[in-house]
Amino acid sequence: MSYLDTQDLKNYRIQAQDGEIGKINDIYFDEDLFYLRYLVVDTQPFLLRNLVLVSPIGFHKINEDKKNIDIYITKKELENSPPIDCAQTVSRQYEKAYNEYFSWPNYWLAGVSAWSIGPYGIPWKHYGDEKHLDQKGIHLKESAKENSLRSGNEIQTYSIKGLDEEFGHIQSYILDTKTLSIEYFVIDTINYMPSKLVLLRPEWITDISWHEKTVSFPFTKEQIKSAPAYKRNQLSKSILNESDEHFLDHLQKMSDLKIKHNSSISVKRKNLQPDKNEHKVVGDIPSGLFVVTVDDKKSNQVDAFVASWVQQASFEPLLVSLCIKEGRPGLESILNKEQFCINVLAKEDTKFLKHFFNQEKEMLNDSPLKQVQHKRLNGRGAVIEKAKSAIICKPFEIYKPGDHYLVTAKVKEGIVIKDDVQPKIHFRKSAKYY
Repeated sequence: MSYLDTQDLKNYRIQAQDGEIGKINDIYFDEDLFYLRYLVVDTQPFLLRNLVLVSPIGFHKINEDKKNIDIYITKKELENSPPIDCAQTVSRQYEKAYNEYFSWPNYWLAGVSAWSIGPYGIPWKHYGDEKHLDQKGIHLKESAKENSLRSGNEIQTYSIKGLDEEFGHIQSYILDTKTLSIEYFVIDTINYMPSKLVLLRPEWITDISWHEKTVSFPFTKEQIKSAPAYKRNQLSKSILNESDEHFLDHLQKMSDLKIKHNSSISVKRKNLQPDKNEHKVVGDIPSGLFVVTVDDKKSNQVDAFVASWVQQASFEPLLVSLCIKEGRPGLESILNKEQFCINVLAKEDTKFLKHFFNQEKEMLNDSPLKQVQHKRLNGRGAVIEKAKSAIICKPFEIYKPGDHYLVTAKVKEGIVIKDDVQPKIHFRKSAKYY
């Protein structure tokens, strides 16, 4: 089970690439989808600043056993990130400055997921350029002048409003650690005797009044009182299922209640990934994870990009195939049949990939390899020191059967860097994005 009570989350330590930076003080989520958007981290005594924001885009791993969250970011990067004033709402302007600082895309643009980048730092799709947006995405971009971020600590001061009575408050939230969505509000029914904790889904909310500081649900006092009790440290699938069955049964019986299902959170979440079976099953095909490097003779620098569609294509001659999207750095050199290098990434050491985030927009004229230790080869790209191995290739045949170039290449040389580690394996949820 991949659920976590955010009250427990405040005991977690945040581990940057070069050491601990502190504990979680608050969380920010958006009221449209109820996804975790930022952690507010109290950095004393680890940094000179008191508070910093950490986006889940920078997460490497949530370790429930060690009770820490590893992030790709360094202390210095956080120290120099845009300062926040937690006495005020985090503005959209601040978010844009924050994402620009880290060279990350803006999550509120339309896409097939709730993020422009997938969980834990592997790029899914780039939306930094207008050409990547459909009409819905352009509309959202134009309308996203103000954000919809809400402080978890602030909402926990709000009262719960039922159909016939106001009662209790939100104690914490149940977070899905895989999708980073808030799946339940933990409600303390303190006005009732005896008090108990009850789980309510955010999609059942009928209204949030920021003026009255109330969150409304379409249930009566008796329906809340008779709900299954949730006990902290005893989170299980059975209590989640029992809670869902209890409240869904009441919702079905209240046919006279007008709930706008077309704007519910669940519908919005489902609309994020309208995958057909063919997209799901093709996405099940596993691949490795690679960094392709190639010399650009015009700029006299090494271009590089992350790739996942690399496969062996022939025994004799020894060929590999590679799919490359239009606009990737170094594509022109490969189309001119210049040699290039495929770096096979190691399973346990891919943190340096953060330098490739949002590369299409932010790093097109500045190779991310400037931030990554590598050895330049004479006209054949570069070998990344943290890779498992490297394959020197010469383009053989090039096609464009769809929206990617399909390149078959002869293997000219193999370089072993780390013989005792496993290669990185990459899985996708859908064939509609990386």
